[in-house]
Amino acid sequence: MNHWTDLHCKYGEETIFENLELDWQEGEQIGFWGCSGCGKTSLLKEIARRLEAEGKKFSYIFQNEVLIDWLTVEENIKLVGTGLEKREQEEILSLFKLEEHLLKFPTELSGGLRKRAALARAFFYQGEYLLLDEAFEFLDLALQETILEYIEREQKKKRRTIFLVTHRVEIMLRLAEKIFVFPQEKKIQYLECYENKEKKKQRNYWRRDYAAFKSTRFGKKEIGGKIQRNH
Repeated sequence: MNHWTDLHCKYGEETIFENLELDWQEGEQIGFWGCSGCGKTSLLKEIARRLEAEGKKFSYIFQNEVLIDWLTVEENIKLVGTGLEKREQEEILSLFKLEEHLLKFPTELSGGLRKRAALARAFFYQGEYLLLDEAFEFLDLALQETILEYIEREQKKKRRTIFLVTHRVEIMLRLAEKIFVFPQEKKIQYLECYENKEKKKQRNYWRRDYAAFKSTRFGKKEIGGKIQRNH
């Protein structure tokens, strides 16, 4: 069990969160849930700083894709280095439908293609941890499903630790085994933790529980027996 203390974030005189504690295990898939602007992305950045300080290798997919404009798509993807075999590299490029765009520059790409390039780069780098900040934005549903299936396959083989921020209910329920919920307070000093006991992987599972998920703050009642507070 990993136990982090004193997670904090401050912008100028405004404290977003302070003295947060986070318990997690290697290989867990962890989600952060809360309203817009509550500090989810800031916490993910703080987690990245902790991992870096501990010498951990991780991939970080930012909310706004970060690509170097004067490098081609291929150069951006391979910039981080890769220990992947050629077959695995080709699989990822095919998965994200980037084969025809490798020699283009980021400024020549649509928002969706830029996101796909950033995702491909993250999977090229074989770190122990994967940080996803709204990683599925600008993707059509078919490609989103393909990527989710790829993550699930890879997790069975390599079991990375995943830290996930998303406002998409269906993705949270599908990927996160443990969900930390931000309270509706200005200065956050704690997170409520809930277990997704029977994390479902089949498609469209979220449709049955979407209304219940949206109408609760996790603690008022269980969501179809699938989400339970971790006391």
